[in-house]
Amino acid sequence: KAFLSTLSYQFFIFRLVDMFVRGSVGEIFAFAFFPLVLYGICLSMKKNYLKSFIAVAIGVAFLILSHLAMGAVFILIAICFMFLFVLGKIKKIILSFFMIVGMGISAYYWMPALIEHKYTYGSLFAKNLYLSHFVPLTNLFSINLLNDPGLRIGDVPVQIGLFHVFVIIAVIVLLIKGKISTLNDKKLILFC
Repeated sequence: KAFLSTLSYQFFIFRLVDMFVRGSVGEIFAFAFFPLVLYGICLSMKKNYLKSFIAVAIGVAFLILSHLAMGAVFILIAICFMFLFVLGKIKKIILSFFMIVGMGISAYYWMPALIEHKYTYGSLFAKNLYLSHFVPLTNLFSINLLNDPGLRIGDVPVQIGLFHVFVIIAVIVLLIKGKISTLNDKKLILFC
């Protein structure tokens, strides 16, 4: 499972586009901290709170410092992951505290950005940006071997990639055959 997950994450098409087409260094660094935060959450389930604290707090801090927008979105995803997999109210409160510590470590970066946002052009440029950057669902699963401009946004391809299509098909087949039967595995597939 870990090897397949690592391959899937390494060859995620958006990550490759960020690296080789867009050159968005902050986003590339942010991708490194997503698994660290989720790993820290998983460590708390094994009651390894010191390692969990270090992984979650440092992961959240570095995530925010590397790319503020992706950090904000991923913290919400990490909270969903926490509520889906972590049992017990006390553990959820402890993990929330770990995330808040991580946000506190990086507060020197995100707080001025939040407070002084009215003095920037960020909202002017990003106001309706999502309208031109969300594609129809069919474009995600289409194969663009000839680099058709109709299946791109500007110069950026938007497909999820052949490897991921094969993984999705394999997971559906395994679910139908009943090979994935535990509740946690089904929740993990739903989360992904």
